[in-house]
Amino acid sequence: MHKYTKEEKNFIRKNYHNHTNKELTKIFNKKFNTDVTVKAISAQGKELKLHKDDEFKGSFKKGHTPQNKGKKLEDYLNDEQIKNVQRTQFKKGHRPHNARPIGSERFGKDKYIYVKIGEPNIWLPKQALIYENYIGEVPKGCKVIFADGNKYNFELDNLLLVTSEELLKINSNGFYYRNKEATKCGLNMVKIMNEIKKRKRNNE
Repeated sequence: MHKYTKEEKNFIRKNYHNHTNKELTKIFNKKFNTDVTVKAISAQGKELKLHKDDEFKGSFKKGHTPQNKGKKLEDYLNDEQIKNVQRTQFKKGHRPHNARPIGSERFGKDKYIYVKIGEPNIWLPKQALIYENYIGEVPKGCKVIFADGNKYNFELDNLLLVTSEELLKINSNGFYYRNKEATKCGLNMVKIMNEIKKRKRNNE
């Protein structure tokens, strides 16, 4: 069983909320040269009483394809299971009384604003939606963050596209400031650090 150092615990505290356990485990092992499991990282998060932002909860991420996609119920359920599913399914055309229309906004437990973009219950962080509408696509594995740390400042020059690894380094190096220009400089520093590391590796 891995015994976490103070540095490792602080690293998990800083990055647990905005990474999936799988992502965090991969970057943690790379940074500290360890081989802890996803289950171990999850357990440590619970021990430290940490919580995930809404978009990083659960096992599936945006772009994940369920194993039963495109299959009929009878392909993976027996007769009794099919009957149980059909009893609890909404009839075609039925709409729950508390269903919210597409375009609705709500606050997540992480205090971010989410926008409903599809049925039956598909929500996207507002900053990501604005970025995609006005700047460009948010690639898989990337996130949109607020340069000044204000979750409600949706000005385009306040939205930064970062990879999961870049965000991790921004947080761990203390490059996330309330001044958006300072944070942008911090992101550039991270990109330079990554490029130097890449070139060193290529020259070895």
